[in-house]
Amino acid sequence: MKEVYSRHYQIQAAFTGSDTQTGPMVKPCRTVFDMETAGKHENLQQLDVSRCRSLPNCNFSFLNLKIIGAAFTMHRSTGHVPESQDRANDPECTEAQANLEFVVTNGGWLVNGTGFGKTITALLFVSQMALYGDHAGEQRPTVLIVPNGAVFAQWCDTIHGHFRDLVLVISKDIKPAEKKYWNNWVSAPAVREAPQVSRQMTFAPQVYVR
Repeated sequence: MKEVYSRHYQIQAAFTGSDTQTGPMVKPCRTVFDMETAGKHENLQQLDVSRCRSLPNCNFSFLNLKIIGAAFTMHRSTGHVPESQDRANDPECTEAQANLEFVVTNGGWLVNGTGFGKTITALLFVSQMALYGDHAGEQRPTVLIVPNGAVFAQWCDTIHGHFRDLVLVISKDIKPAEKKYWNNWVSAPAVREAPQVSRQMTFAPQVYVR
């Protein structure tokens, strides 16, 4: 496991020009996501894990590299990390946002190996955008196109078990075998009719996994 994380730092150094700076700084990334330290990683005790207070129904503990990855992806996509209204005027958060604006990177990798938390990083991004993005509150579900089998099950289990601020909608021709997902399943024909639903209706943030 240590070799895997060592390779992560070596690869990131190719983009940032440093073997110690692996993208945006840790502290401002943790601040804008309103992270609090929750303990140590179960396998690597030198690494902190944190809970995200801005996602009230998320029970996952994030490694710093996942927090940085989500912040980097948001900045590349929207230019900033969206935040809750009650933190918009927080001086510490404002300073952190300003610090992130001046981070210079030459790109980044999100899929450079197994076990780096690509699923978690992506769902942190989706959750924060759904709750606090410019279109928060509107009916704009996120669509995930996932290979069937183990990968599909992993995404469903992670959203259903840890990211409860999102509403999981499973779009498959065949009803899921697991009963816990029966209420989350929508047939493919029903999904095709979904755009006909009135845009005046308000829904919780949805994630369609296909």
